[in-house]
Amino acid sequence: MRIVPRPQHEELAFPNEDDPTYANSRLGGDDHGEWLGFDTIEYEQREVAESRWVRRDGAALELTGAPAPVERVPDAGAGTLWLSAHVVLPDGREVHTAGIDDTDNLGLRAKVARVSFRTGDDFLGWMSSYFHVPYVFGSTPRQSERYTGIDCADVLVAGRRRESRRTIAYTSVNGIGRFADGVGEVLILRRGDERIRDGEGRPVTLRWGVDVHPGDMLAIDYADDPDGQLPRAWDHIGALLRDDGPEGRPDGVLGPEDLLRHMGRRGLMDEPLARHGSVRLRIWRWRR
Repeated sequence: MRIVPRPQHEELAFPNEDDPTYANSRLGGDDHGEWLGFDTIEYEQREVAESRWVRRDGAALELTGAPAPVERVPDAGAGTLWLSAHVVLPDGREVHTAGIDDTDNLGLRAKVARVSFRTGDDFLGWMSSYFHVPYVFGSTPRQSERYTGIDCADVLVAGRRRESRRTIAYTSVNGIGRFADGVGEVLILRRGDERIRDGEGRPVTLRWGVDVHPGDMLAIDYADDPDGQLPRAWDHIGALLRDDGPEGRPDGVLGPEDLLRHMGRRGLMDEPLARHGSVRLRIWRWRR
């Protein structure tokens, strides 16, 4: 069986009123970020679509195929899955591996079989191994390392730790500056605009491969927050994936159609900057 985390709450009470997002901390308002305690991640079981028995010295089950693609990641071929097996032997004995009920406050226990696929050994490649891992606002280092839940800043740190083999600390969006350098000034992207602009509203041309690179991080401050529900200086963060200009044709400059790899409310995804609405942006680059 394949054990599948539900992307958000479906049955249990929400830790934040009217918001099904998994969260260990308060999401929005004056007490945004306040610790609530470990949320409970919901799981379901599904039959493994591709499997077959092979016999060598005994009986073994061979599984084939990477995790199925997810929305907005049509060709990623990456991510994480969890498996459990229940086998009836010829003598009638039943044996099984750890399964859906083997959980603790972090989610599935480490003894549950986990298989992670990635697109490469670079930063973005290691990030790709977190497709299918649920978003948990206020995730903890142990959750991130176990692949049971992760938030927008922690998935960047996890990818960097694995790529660089450095034990940098997990941190928040506003703590990324401890391990990365800001590149250029604060930028603005307004909903429906086709250009990135500076703080004075003047168009800015940032060239791919010169001024910005795949793997550069973008901190985001949402301008569409009239009630001040997100009081911190920076609300979200992701990593630039690739130049993807108007109508899918790269134009060589940073713009609203370019893809950002980030941990959304339903998990890791690749989507255009424009999907974030009117925002302030700050580029960060990992220190070497």
